[in-house]
Amino acid sequence: MIFPDVSLKEWLTKYDELEIEKGACNNCGKEMPTIKPFIEKDYVGLVSKNCLCDKNTNQAMTLIPISKKEIDYWNEFLNY
Repeated sequence: MIFPDVSLKEWLTKYDELEIEKGACNNCGKEMPTIKPFIEKDYVGLVSKNCLCDKNTNQAMTLIPISKKEIDYWNEFLNY
């Protein structure tokens, strides 16, 4: 995963299909919003930061496809 040096506001402006989602730490239950921009192969998205309790084993994530191949795949899948 690549974490670009860009603000959350800039990222959400560039990829307006993305939305901040809220997950919860599976150890302490603290809310973990997806506020950290990332790039992964054919996708861009937002991931939550690690919980301060440092014992969670999950991260909340939201992503969208950016490559033509993945966009076509998801359009076909969703319109099936």
